[in-house]
Amino acid sequence: MKYIVSSFAIMTFAILFSCGSHQADSNLVDKVMPVISTALRNEQTAMLCIQAYNSHNVNEILKEWDSTAIDYGDGSGHPVKGIDSLKYLYSMVVKAIPNIRVDSLKTLTDDGEHVIVTGQWSGSITNDSLGIKDSKFNFWNGDFFTFNESGKIIQHKSIQSHLGILAQMGLLERLKPRKISN
Repeated sequence: MKYIVSSFAIMTFAILFSCGSHQADSNLVDKVMPVISTALRNEQTAMLCIQAYNSHNVNEILKEWDSTAIDYGDGSGHPVKGIDSLKYLYSMVVKAIPNIRVDSLKTLTDDGEHVIVTGQWSGSITNDSLGIKDSKFNFWNGDFFTFNESGKIIQHKSIQSHLGILAQMGLLERLKPRKISN
């Protein structure tokens, strides 16, 4: 499949560059290069953001986030807005899962405004988090990032639902029911 897609891309560029005058070819290259450069820059930024989980350093994770960024999670809860709230959220994640790790990263982008990073996450919950004690986990997830014109992350969404992640981890059935107090 990759061969077919890359062959199609090569044929498309060949057709575009073979049509018209050399001046048109030069203008097309001048127009395409900034888009390619932006796409590659944002793709690299998104990947480094996810790889930063391996450092367990929240400042490294959020290094390229805009101060007004919003994390929507999987969309089932309230969005987390602003860099200070994001630092608090990710600090809780790193504290609950001190050996969190992500590997096998792959990226996909459009013109660079949106980037998807997928990877295999692993680690273990070593403290009582969500009523789950001492559990190792391994799950697949994808992260959807939106960038501003300055190359900063302004939005994040998880492709996988949080319940789907818990199910992959084998933890869904182990969650303690929460008591509702009056």
